[in-house]
Amino acid sequence: MNKKTRIKVIFLVCMIALSFSGIVWGIEFPEKEIEFWVSYAPGGAQDMVARSLAPKMAEVLGKQMIIVNKPGGSGIYCTTLLSRTKPDGYTIQVGATSALLVAPNLQKLDYNPLTDFTYIGAMAVQPSMVFVRTESPWKTIEELLDYAKKNPKKIKYGTWGMHSGGHFAMESIGKEKSIEWGHVPFKGDGPCVTAALGGHIDVGVTAAGHAPFVRAGKFRGLLMLQNRRSKSFPDIPCLKDVKLNYNPIGITEGITGIIAPKGLPPEIQKKLEAALGEAIKDSRYLNAEKNLGLEPFVMFGDEFQKWVETSFKNVKESVSFLGFKE
Repeated sequence: MNKKTRIKVIFLVCMIALSFSGIVWGIEFPEKEIEFWVSYAPGGAQDMVARSLAPKMAEVLGKQMIIVNKPGGSGIYCTTLLSRTKPDGYTIQVGATSALLVAPNLQKLDYNPLTDFTYIGAMAVQPSMVFVRTESPWKTIEELLDYAKKNPKKIKYGTWGMHSGGHFAMESIGKEKSIEWGHVPFKGDGPCVTAALGGHIDVGVTAAGHAPFVRAGKFRGLLMLQNRRSKSFPDIPCLKDVKLNYNPIGITEGITGIIAPKGLPPEIQKKLEAALGEAIKDSRYLNAEKNLGLEPFVMFGDEFQKWVETSFKNVKESVSFLGFKE
């Protein structure tokens, strides 16, 4: 091999080495701050969850986590933007159940929740509760259902919105028990609780974390809209206890989790999963979990993805069963 050829070979080897080192450098993550999107306004449950997770995740990853609120369309606006974002790990989001499971079954959207996201991990489930005022004549859910069946259209129940989990649940139970009752949708749990306190509705349905009046003795919890007893309200019966067939998976038994755009490199996904795994053990998150009435429901990666697929199917069946339309 002459000198000229040797130089060419050395140059080629160097270029290949640099090329591979560039690949290695390219997958070092993170190299800059990470945006943590929240699809609702500051101060809500999603926002509080993100802010409680961010400090420990930042500590584990070694880069700052920036909370960015992008409210609108019950989470649809933020989720749509995420689906169009580069899958490099620098943008993640607290996934909104309404935007991932309910809305896609009621209207045509610019994303498909089953194919357009990477599911990082889930942290907790937020149980929902059926309650009445303490002075109400109904001491149990059976008494309420019996009265409602014998008095068609007399009972008015409130929920946190049209096509909300509470709306799905009460209409499903009503159909199962041949009950006709009136739905009063509010713009969130707060107004629903206020209306119940004022006697403007007979029954309220809210996320359990938004019903502290139960502990204060102003409301009586009649039913937890899930298939197991709540750790926060262990004395209140669940669906299985009263033999109701309504399936809450993905509806009133929806979970809080973190998602990213589809195509996220596996090595980056693993780092985010590890950071989340440490953050959910941190006191800041555990305090938020307790204050919000959340209950642990942890899963990562493929398991989370499969839960979404199962839940999406259940919501689809419920929409068909109830005849809901946009």
